Amino acid sequence: AEPANSNSLRIVENTRIPGQIIIKKVDAGTGKALSGARFTLYSDAVCSTVLGTGTTDSNGLVTFGNLTAGALYFLKETSAPAGYAQISRTISAPATRTDSASVVTVENKKSLALTATTVWNDSGNESKRPSALTVQLLQNGAAYAEAVLTASSGWSTGAMTPPAWLSMTV
Repeated sequence: AEPANSNSLRIVENTRIPGQIIIKKVDAGTGKALSGARFTLYSDAVCSTVLGTGTTDSNGLVTFGNLTAGALYFLKETSAPAGYAQISRTISAPATRTDSASVVTVENKKSLALTATTVWNDSGNESKRPSALTVQLLQNGAAYAEAVLTASSGWSTGAMTPPAWLSMTV
């Protein structure tokens, strides 16, 4: 036993266990893992301080490591997998210890592309057609996307991407 007034020094070593965030990107309908989603990791809720970027692999996973376990971090999807709508919300997630990691699952819906084609029923009156038509996709009464159709475009638009909240069943 050490005397009560001893000047001995006891050294205690603490080993830092780093934290990590693992994101799993999946199809919202099937649960299938999605590769190619790009995420940006931020240290602040307004997403002004970038800590890193990563892209999901063939298992739909991307890992952000060497973080402070227990600290809250923020992620944004900066590019969605091909054929899927990019999510616009900010994801907040605490970093978990690397020895007890948890996975944050992020779902994506397939993107919807709309095309518009003009069908003319004006045989013999083709010269009376306008030089162009403007087609608008509206969201709450305001133009969300717009395309101009002309004879040189075959009176058709390319794909117009509607807002992510819009879904259709065909």
